[in-house]
Amino acid sequence: MLMDLHGQMKEDFRYILEPYKGSATRYICPQCQKNKQFTLYIDQQTGQPLSKLVGLCNRAVNCGYHYTPKQFFQDNEELNPDNKSNKLKVSNKVVKPQKQKPISLIQFNILERTLKAYDQNHFAQFLIERLGKTIAEEVAGLYYLGTSKHWKGANVFWQIDIEGRIRTGKVMLYNSSTGKRVKEPFPHINWIHKILKYKDYNLNQCLFGEHLLSMYPDKQVNIVESEKTAMLCAGHMPNINWLASGNLNNLSAKRLQCLKGRKVMLYPDAGAFNIWNDKAKTLNDIATFTVSDLIETRATPEQLKRGYDMADYLTSKPIKSVGRKECGHNPTPSKEYYYSLEVDQRAINEDEVNDTFFDKLQQDNNPKKVTVWAIDELEVFFKEVALPKEPIKLACSGLIIDIQKFIKSNLSMLKEQNGKEIYQPYLNRLTELKKYLENN
Repeated sequence: MLMDLHGQMKEDFRYILEPYKGSATRYICPQCQKNKQFTLYIDQQTGQPLSKLVGLCNRAVNCGYHYTPKQFFQDNEELNPDNKSNKLKVSNKVVKPQKQKPISLIQFNILERTLKAYDQNHFAQFLIERLGKTIAEEVAGLYYLGTSKHWKGANVFWQIDIEGRIRTGKVMLYNSSTGKRVKEPFPHINWIHKILKYKDYNLNQCLFGEHLLSMYPDKQVNIVESEKTAMLCAGHMPNINWLASGNLNNLSAKRLQCLKGRKVMLYPDAGAFNIWNDKAKTLNDIATFTVSDLIETRATPEQLKRGYDMADYLTSKPIKSVGRKECGHNPTPSKEYYYSLEVDQRAINEDEVNDTFFDKLQQDNNPKKVTVWAIDELEVFFKEVALPKEPIKLACSGLIIDIQKFIKSNLSMLKEQNGKEIYQPYLNRLTELKKYLENN
């Protein structure tokens, strides 16, 4: 592996994925032939690409091409600079650690100047069409949606971290009618720090919507991939902090530190469930992540291929602003609220159960309280108490010959099935045994 589990480059490898320094450092993928989507592996000793074929396609779902240096040298052994050991690491020379550059930031007055001209902002007009003017304005204010003159109709998705610092702004152009990104004759995406030509800008991206964590610390946290989806979801379910990674591969440990100790629901796009599910398993030391298969299990093969996301299911009629309070402190929408939405039939076929999508979404975010049994207390008790050597008889368990084995097997089952009503008898047995030992 040339990257660690969190996608960070490891300095002890000779070949690394070329760091992003603008679109000039992204190339045509040899497999899908998409331009500006391919990252080459470069030799850290020379700074040159290993081969035009050795690299990673950013389109993980729709392409998935990844040809590593290890695979390249296995296929071309004669080109390996170290045939003897076949290792790709550099020598173990002592390298003085470099001082980390401070995170570069954007001044607030620059953001402030973009909070206007929504009548000329294509994405703002799309939100108004989908959510209604009142709710669209509320959501735009919540996320500091900006307007840019870089392209006519462009918007700015500001990245504001949990401390309120402005890391950067992503400038994008959308079709005001469809809400789709404008990708012709080229993908319309840029960055504020590049447009303003900041020199030596040390970009450290954060989650889109991260500032909401400090504004509303008690709200549940859900993460989707795109900024557009996060804002649409916030319009439909305002009782939740909706954040966006901004990219399929942006769920890194560094970027998710702001979620320390929280419970977080992930909603990957269609076709990306396994990628985010595998990633979540490596991040459990930061937060408790649950990966929803809501979209994956409802998407048709064509929708999987096209990478449908939550936004494709939330293309609805304008919704009324009922019972919403200032600053996003809103009540949980009722079941009737979801049923009032008209689901776009391009997203869900008629033979699929449309209403259950919103039912499941609501269940995900309003889970039933789960009873948790105090198994640890029982375990401590049985470790400290002196166990009888002779068999004993209990009312609910009958004759217990091997008490130690009885305790171990019942505790094991309870740990796996904690709180599930059907396994209550296991708890009752141990509770009865505890009372017996306390009284004898």
